[in-house]
Amino acid sequence: MKVLLVHPHEVFSEEEPWTSRILNIALELTYAGHDVKLVHFPLRDNPVNQVYRHKDIEIIPLSRKLGVGIFFRNIIRLCKLAKWADIVHFQKCYYYSAIPSLLAAFISDRPVHYDWDDWEFKIYFYPKRQSRLTGVFLWLLEFLLPYLVDTVSVSSERLRQLCINRGIFKDRIFKAPVGADLRSFNPFIPSDKVRSRYNINNLLVIYVGQLHGAQYAELFIQAAHCILNSHNNATFMIVGGGYRLPFLKDMADTLALGRKLIFTGAVPHDEVSSYIAASDIAVACFEKNDITMCKSPLKIAEYMACGKAIVASNVGEIRNMVGGAGIVTLAGDVESLTRGIMRLMDDKGLRETLGTLSRKRSEEKYNWNFTTANLIKAYNTAFYLRNKSICEIIVPIEKLEKSNYDPLALMDYPALVQTEERYFVEFELFIRYSGFYDILIKYSSYSKRSCEVYFDDEVINYMCLEEITGDSDSYKWSKVNRINIDSNFHRLKIRFHNVPSKVSHLKFVKLK
Repeated sequence: MKVLLVHPHEVFSEEEPWTSRILNIALELTYAGHDVKLVHFPLRDNPVNQVYRHKDIEIIPLSRKLGVGIFFRNIIRLCKLAKWADIVHFQKCYYYSAIPSLLAAFISDRPVHYDWDDWEFKIYFYPKRQSRLTGVFLWLLEFLLPYLVDTVSVSSERLRQLCINRGIFKDRIFKAPVGADLRSFNPFIPSDKVRSRYNINNLLVIYVGQLHGAQYAELFIQAAHCILNSHNNATFMIVGGGYRLPFLKDMADTLALGRKLIFTGAVPHDEVSSYIAASDIAVACFEKNDITMCKSPLKIAEYMACGKAIVASNVGEIRNMVGGAGIVTLAGDVESLTRGIMRLMDDKGLRETLGTLSRKRSEEKYNWNFTTANLIKAYNTAFYLRNKSICEIIVPIEKLEKSNYDPLALMDYPALVQTEERYFVEFELFIRYSGFYDILIKYSSYSKRSCEVYFDDEVINYMCLEEITGDSDSYKWSKVNRINIDSNFHRLKIRFHNVPSKVSHLKFVKLK
């Protein structure tokens, strides 16, 4: 599948560090074998902002400057890119990226997907008054977008309910929670680098986050002040930068926290895992309001992936995310937050137990592989709604080596099943619509392989797919079978035996 991703911010800027979601989704799509182009809008127009490749992703800059001419040039550029793509996916409701994405998809007759991860209208007015006219326009655009797209993904249950309350059909809404990169964030990262840099030799309590609007690091500072009045055996650290950093430093000076509270400033995202690894307790504190009720915080997903004991405020998606792998406190309550942190400070065994549960929770759900799998379902739904067929579903195999394949890697590819005799890949799909379907697979020439097709757990077809001659690195399509489904909501299962070493694809096409 060819996916065009559009994000309104600069993807590798420390001034706009909230592009982790779109970058990780792009990477996971490429790992699964999809072709991805990512459009972003750099903070400043610069001659060096040219098209380039990051790993297997083509990164394309567009201008965010004001101006009718620039706006229409962006639309024309996106139209050309949309014609290449099978689907257009844009994140957030910023007018200079969302409107051109919608128009490009409409002009090119491509399905379009909207990834709604924050309630931007509410964030816009936090913490100070902004232009009322701009606010009304932002509210209107954010309100209308779910009606104008084929499918919507949401990062929280609150956003899902907002969609449902506005009349969006449930089968067009897909949960896409925030996740962590399980390779970059893991419990085995050394902790000594950060500890030696800051001369830390006691318990370290950490807060990681962007110090912009709708973040609540002041609760962490107040809790640190309460704890240090009676416990002097801990160091507190705030990792991150933003326009509220000077205010937070002034607050720490007023409370005379001195060297017991460390501000690191902005840290490149690829270094954040080292800071989390150095900590003993990880904190995510929030107040309860419309903004936080819609959040699924990235910091919690990354804390869990690193196997840390967590203290977090009970708001929005946090209780669902932590799921018993941390201590949940009252939102906006400094005393409750203080008690939660002190409980973990006094109990090393509890910290270790919760850390183990955190990593397990991350592997089960809160990782980018899980999120991207849900997005692929959304893409195929959007493609079906537009074209009455499913575009392309990729079976997740990656350079399978039977002789020395790492069994631990199976966690990343849950569709891959290992038996004593052979490897096989199984794909399962629930069919909603009756009609005739063609099933095709795409594979490289490697060896003979067979395919079984199950319909409601009964074998309806078994065939041997002959080897295709030609270049071993080329891909060929082979038709498996045509089936007639005479009613809705059946389960189709396809199992491939003796899978090839290259990535295989599955295409499930409803005949028009």
